[in-house]
Amino acid sequence: MRLLTVILLLTSFMAFMLSACDEIDNEIHTGSPIGLWERMIPDTDSTAFMAELSFNSNNTFDFIVLDTGTSHSNTQGGYFVTSNTIEFSDEDCSGSGIYQFSADTARLNLVVASEECSARRNVLQGVWRKK
Repeated sequence: MRLLTVILLLTSFMAFMLSACDEIDNEIHTGSPIGLWERMIPDTDSTAFMAELSFNSNNTFDFIVLDTGTSHSNTQGGYFVTSNTIEFSDEDCSGSGIYQFSADTARLNLVVASEECSARRNVLQGVWRKK
């Protein structure tokens, strides 16, 4: 009887710990994208350029090219967050693009879920660093 009680207690404790770890993990990986992010973006001619991506609290974003010599330009638009996805829309691309994201205090990872605009895909998809 004692052995059964100990096994039940240990099983309950382990289940509690695993569920607590899952909650912490979800908090870390589905944080808010709001803020200023930066990354080096590969360009089409084997070069790269530095850019910033700012998510504003009013559901607008700014993409800012920091280097010269690239064909990409600054753009702004709107975004909408649902769970772990971000939907982007801007005047430079027709239609919207949907990206899965994960964010913590240092990094933002954007992965294409649905995107027709190759220019937007080429600059947004990847890992961004918090600035």
